[in-house]
Amino acid sequence: VLTGSNCFAHNDRPDTILDAAKILLRSDGYLCLEVMYAGDMFDMLQWDVLYHEHLTFYCLKTISDLLKKHGFYVIEAERIKMHGGSLRIIATQNPNKPVKKGVKEIIAYEKEKELSNPQTWVTFGQETGEKIRIVKETLGRLKQNSRVWGYGAAGKATLWVNACKMNYLEAMVDASPLRAGKLMPGTHTPIVLPEELKSNPPDYIFVTAWNYAELIKSKEKWFNGIWITPLPNLKFF
Repeated sequence: VLTGSNCFAHNDRPDTILDAAKILLRSDGYLCLEVMYAGDMFDMLQWDVLYHEHLTFYCLKTISDLLKKHGFYVIEAERIKMHGGSLRIIATQNPNKPVKKGVKEIIAYEKEKELSNPQTWVTFGQETGEKIRIVKETLGRLKQNSRVWGYGAAGKATLWVNACKMNYLEAMVDASPLRAGKLMPGTHTPIVLPEELKSNPPDYIFVTAWNYAELIKSKEKWFNGIWITPLPNLKFF
């Protein structure tokens, strides 16, 4: 068995990875890959995962076609919740292995959603622009009379604060000591540890790591202000 979790789509030469996999695996071996799933990105308008290190977003059809060119055949697939929605596949070099039900179900879903149609992704871009506009205008009004912080200094945060011009955020909270003490790219918002949030709580916290919002909220139960998440729809809670 050869595995690759959340690394295959970071490489601009997937052919070299698959050629190496053929060398390493016996003919009856299994290749298991996990990638962020284009279907979930489309369903929830997750434009905020589209940054430099994520070079490719696969649906099952596209990754199956790529693997087939290199002598691998997908026999099992499932959708999982990791990273806002991922695809986990198992492939083999034996074209006669039976294909599990999950593969057929996901392929049927992709046909229904027309994920291979370029117009689908043009629409995705248009709807993404509308999501950004709503967040930008809503928080822009809030900051006029309220104090707003951010939470989660990951890649998603960089996209949101720059697309929405959030140079008014007083701070971006992050539990990582590797990030605390630094600044957000573009807006230069200071990144601080959660302890600073307790000493100076704002009125609103914009959770840029929105897919972990419930976990973050559970760690900060003392906070009496209002939480905000931007996706799948702008939400106050």
